Amino acid sequence: MTRTREPGNIRHWETIADAWAQFVRTGSDVYREYMNSPAMLRALGSVRGLEVLDLGCGEGYHSRILARRGARVTAVDATAGMIARAQEEERHRPLGIRYRIADAAHLQGIRSRTFDVVACFMALMDIEDYRGAIREAARVLRPGGRFVFSVPHPCFDTVFRRGRMVSGWVHGRNRSPGRDALYFRVDDYFRTGLFAFRWSLRGTTSSFRNVGWHLTLSDYVNALADAGFLLRRLDEPRPTALGVKAFPGLAKVNRVPQSIVVEAVLPQARRSARAARGPLISKS
Repeated sequence: MTRTREPGNIRHWETIADAWAQFVRTGSDVYREYMNSPAMLRALGSVRGLEVLDLGCGEGYHSRILARRGARVTAVDATAGMIARAQEEERHRPLGIRYRIADAAHLQGIRSRTFDVVACFMALMDIEDYRGAIREAARVLRPGGRFVFSVPHPCFDTVFRRGRMVSGWVHGRNRSPGRDALYFRVDDYFRTGLFAFRWSLRGTTSSFRNVGWHLTLSDYVNALADAGFLLRRLDEPRPTALGVKAFPGLAKVNRVPQSIVVEAVLPQARRSARAARGPLISKS
């Protein structure tokens, strides 16, 4: 696997913590609001009374939703600035969420077999040691526990080369949102590594630069298998009708998926990764 390393990825997240909190809390992330969050929450189902770990929790957006739904939530993120903003919100509106700074691939201080569910909302692609994070998810889950995560769709995730998009929608001349997208071009799927892109705050002229890892579908699936997980369900979310009505550009996702939601489960009888080389797909 090719790795295009950018030093200080955590430092980068520290520099955008304020912008990210504003981006999330103002509803500017329309893919989150009208597609990815609803799909993840459907996959998680009822969490009432469950011990849930929010892995890569950022400023706590989904931690708060899970706590309001009755989960006992522990939330971790490697970026101190993100945790500071989450803790500030917890002080103002207490929900009993336990926040802590921790590397997702090295969850020191968290005991094994502690959680019923590990949830990772659009964060696994931000973790360089994604294999370590998946192994840690397996370690802290109880037998029969579930690991549910969402990531940009590996087959269609946009990759940049020299500042130019090599995969993405090809538009006609009018570039009308959602109506002038001719087709989706895919290239350099196997060129994995770190790439940069920009987020814009809806309704403002503000924007900020972000970074993330592009991985292949087999990278994710094989990492799950090596950690002893069985793949139970995979979803390719579509935007809600309300989202398409409010933001016509989302209509493109009814043609080509933007993300995937994966539900994996640990067998009741825990086995080593080497012994867990049986069928990857669960029949349950």
